Amino acid sequence: PRQTNCEVFVGGIPTQAPEQEIEQVFGRFGKILACRLMRRQDGASRGFAFITYAIPHSAQYAVSCKNK
Repeated sequence: PRQTNCEVFVGGIPTQAPEQEIEQVFGRFGKILACRLMRRQDGASRGFAFITYAIPHSAQYAVSCKNK
């Protein structure tokens, strides 16, 4: 069963930032199951992503640390 409240919206990402860099930055808050960098049809970054953590606590921790 999939846990709820594990997905975090991340906005304001520089368009040149690769998914690996986003995962590295947000991985320090907990185990990441998925990092979906949203892209335009031409492949360019849209500047936001959705990160899915293994447990809700990690998602809450990431939000609280990044919203300071």
